[in-house]
Amino acid sequence: MQVSTGGSLFGLLAGPLPVPRDLKRSASKASSLVWYWNQQNFEGLIAVADSIADQPQWNLSAQYCRLRERGLRPQALQAITELIAEAAGWGDNGRRQFADWIYSTSLRNPEVHKLIPTPLNQQLLVPTLRQWAASESSNAIPERWLGFATGDHQHFSNALSLDPTDDISRYRLVSRDLADVDHQCHHLPDCFIGEIDTAIMTLDRAKAMAAKFSSPDIAPTLEDEFSELYGKVRDWQTFQGAGGDSFGDWCIANGRVYHWLKAYYYER
Repeated sequence: MQVSTGGSLFGLLAGPLPVPRDLKRSASKASSLVWYWNQQNFEGLIAVADSIADQPQWNLSAQYCRLRERGLRPQALQAITELIAEAAGWGDNGRRQFADWIYSTSLRNPEVHKLIPTPLNQQLLVPTLRQWAASESSNAIPERWLGFATGDHQHFSNALSLDPTDDISRYRLVSRDLADVDHQCHHLPDCFIGEIDTAIMTLDRAKAMAAKFSSPDIAPTLEDEFSELYGKVRDWQTFQGAGGDSFGDWCIANGRVYHWLKAYYYER
């Protein structure tokens, strides 16, 4: 198995791991309903376990995946406890390779949301990544994965400053800005949250970052979202200046077509 350490977003998101056709539902499933809504996670765990069959040092990770797929959470977490203890003997390079592999796999297969349990993240992965980042201060990879491990977007900024071709970190920063503006717009057409100027500055910053993706395939996938958010923000600004009563009616009268969330307001 070759562990991916590249910075290509589309390379890592090329597709999910294959799920064996003969995968059977475990008899220990709590209910068919649980299996149904979580099917991709369960099947993905088996696919991940199969994908590291040639990595005996990661056997306990594969064991965790198989136990978790069967619904045996306590036994699965015991495998993680044993994995953390065993990893102490892997050496720095072994722990770094594992951290890089598991976060690459998680990014490529987001539906497998039980792949990285909290004890593994807190007790092995985060310390490994922090030590890696400290010892290789010019390496963007540990900073990038620290962004995923901790939720702190400053690590994505750090990674991007070290490697401007790191499209994964760039995408996360652009997505964060788009999500922030989308939140400001989510009560439209009734009201806008925050300051219009701040939203426009955030969109401009995200647009400038998106223009620098090293892969030419990524920015076009964001154009519709940029167009929708810029339109809502600037049209709200125009509407406010005109002093109208209903932004929804203003949009209809001016031929604007936007997607609105349905809001329900209650009174005691």
